[in-house]
Amino acid sequence: MVRTLLGALCALSSHAAWAQIPDKETGDKGYRDVELVDTGPTHMEDKRDYRDLVIAGPMFLPTGLHVKYQHLINDRFSASLGGGYAGKKNWLGTETDMTRTSLRLGADIHPVGNGMHGWFIGPRLVHKTWGFTTVDTRVATSSLQAGTVAGWRWITDPGLSCGLGFGMGYGINTSQIDSDLEEIEIPQFQSEGTKFLFEFTLGWAF
Repeated sequence: MVRTLLGALCALSSHAAWAQIPDKETGDKGYRDVELVDTGPTHMEDKRDYRDLVIAGPMFLPTGLHVKYQHLINDRFSASLGGGYAGKKNWLGTETDMTRTSLRLGADIHPVGNGMHGWFIGPRLVHKTWGFTTVDTRVATSSLQAGTVAGWRWITDPGLSCGLGFGMGYGINTSQIDSDLEEIEIPQFQSEGTKFLFEFTLGWAF
């Protein structure tokens, strides 16, 4: 599944790169000649000049920071890369050290052609790790998820962005337990299944 998703991302990236080649006669770049037609009661502002988006947010259990960067390749396609880290020693006075990391890859198709503003749909690949260490037990957990998310993103002038998306995916979780306690008899276990995906983002476009 991961190979299939990565292949799709490469294909979409190749298509996006080809779509940006300027026309020899008009000088237009790819989808830049998309006409934004006002078909509703409010005027649709042109947001295609916002080419980059930075999103930052908190991580919990333990507390940390997650950052994502998204770049608009052409008016209908963007790609993103994000990561985060959190760590806490002696968490809540329990003599437990905790760490957490995340890595996210994604791509969005924007059907309206108004840049990153408006409807979007695209694949997601997420890798997460958690680590718990006590006086006599060490637990390491990793998660790999692949899926598709669809939603809406607002970009307001001068650049404040808010996004909301939902989707479905498939995930594999693996845990490794190393303990000095004799009653711990499960050194490693794995689970997998369908996952519900949810995205809520706040960021700045420029």
